[in-house]
Amino acid sequence: MNQPDIKDIKISVPKIGDEIDCTFSRKDKEFIYVEFGYKSEGRINIGEFTDEEIKILNTSNKIKAEFKDESFSFPMLSTLNIRRNLENESINKKFKNNEPIDAKFITKKNDHILVNLGEKDFIKGKIPRTEMNDESFNKFYRKNQIIKSEIITFESEYILSVNKLKNNHKQKFLEYIKNNDTKEISAKITEIKDSKIVINFMDLELEVDRENITYSNKKNLNNIFKKNSIHIFNLVKSTHQNEIINLQISSLKNQWPELISAKNNKIELSGKIIAVKEFGIFIEYNKIFDIYIPRKECSWKKYETKNFTVNDFINFNITNVNEREKNILGSIKNCIPSDEEIFYDANRNEKISVKFTKDIGKDYIGKSSQGLNVIINKYDISWNNGQDSLNLNELYECKIIKISSKKDTLRVSIKDLKKNPWITFKDKFKLNSILEDLDILEVENENIIIDTYQGCKAFFPIRLVSENAIENLKKSNKISGIVDKFDDMKNLIFLNNVKYEKRLEKKQIKNFNKSQGEYNSKLGDIFKDKIKIL
Repeated sequence: MNQPDIKDIKISVPKIGDEIDCTFSRKDKEFIYVEFGYKSEGRINIGEFTDEEIKILNTSNKIKAEFKDESFSFPMLSTLNIRRNLENESINKKFKNNEPIDAKFITKKNDHILVNLGEKDFIKGKIPRTEMNDESFNKFYRKNQIIKSEIITFESEYILSVNKLKNNHKQKFLEYIKNNDTKEISAKITEIKDSKIVINFMDLELEVDRENITYSNKKNLNNIFKKNSIHIFNLVKSTHQNEIINLQISSLKNQWPELISAKNNKIELSGKIIAVKEFGIFIEYNKIFDIYIPRKECSWKKYETKNFTVNDFINFNITNVNEREKNILGSIKNCIPSDEEIFYDANRNEKISVKFTKDIGKDYIGKSSQGLNVIINKYDISWNNGQDSLNLNELYECKIIKISSKKDTLRVSIKDLKKNPWITFKDKFKLNSILEDLDILEVENENIIIDTYQGCKAFFPIRLVSENAIENLKKSNKISGIVDKFDDMKNLIFLNNVKYEKRLEKKQIKNFNKSQGEYNSKLGDIFKDKIKIL
């Protein structure tokens, strides 16, 4: 085989600025080496390539580069301008086709946001404040955070708009649901905000308000939804003419009526402790409701935070629901029997020793010898209504009569240790019975007392005593009457002498009529009377 003559070999030497096609050869820490022309080798700064690009470089890779110098040995080449031109072409294509673009945040000025449109290079653009709503403009952006926009003009720099992109998205969405008669869509959550979520459907970004995705009272929607999760959304309302879009998550269900029912029926629920504070704890229920348990409702005894652990599940019931304010209060102790309730269930109607320490008006409060909370109404101290005081810090034997409605205090009685004297006293006087020749104990201004017993009194009101009976009192000191009525509140028995004498008078008249016998007319007497008349 004959070697080619040197004169037959044509070597084309690139000039500065020429774009040439290269083939990867090798690399070191500083450069990527490439072959071009006839066994010519150049180098490109390794910093022009990403780590991902470097990993996949091999001898089959074609690289387009710009000639930067005319050095004989390993001339320098660069891909930067070529990359930049390609990026500009891509950006201009999106501009012409009204396509969305990912603008990367750089900094915020008074009237615009400065962004970078390039992937490898800095290609400046800005979003005027007038081209985005206040919420979007005022939010905090991290460096290089993506702001979905659309280019609206290009002169010396690219001007972008968020509002135009959103309007275009809305129009495309409306066209889609109109043409496909869509009732629901499957979409991915791309962003979670304070009061709404952003979903992606067919590369369209749509916002769904809190009221259409949850009835939760949780302030942070991130606790309910996860970014990139997929959900089904129902199309609630869509009117193409006035551009109304309203989406609602398909699983949306109003659970507030269930909470109100649980409160009214005192249903015991279970939830996870999500926070323990000095003032109480917070429980998460059904993953979407936060329920506050005040410290006084956390335990029957002294509240201590160490008794509760985050992520533990605990039983509670709901004590108050305010749907408008989205506040829910609960109680743990209502699901746990108090020491007083346990003791009452085992010892109801039994005796206990109590030391009363405080007078609170109608009641005394104190502690039993077992350390239980005790209360006694002053009416329950004695059957005699005038004896309703106790000596504080003195030990009294009492009878348990009930437990308070809150199940935290035993209600006791001292008088119930003895039989009610009023019952005994009433047994002597049956209602409407006649009592004759009763001894008079005392005559007051308005009453004639005939019997007393431990605060109970039986008497004749003077207004119910006849004048004749009053005259007889002076001779015999006795009186008769009928038991007229009882006053169970004041332990009084009223007797009536007037009613007795009227009844006695009727009886005497009846007896007199009987003693006169019956008169029956005979037929002869009737004829005799008629003849006399004639």
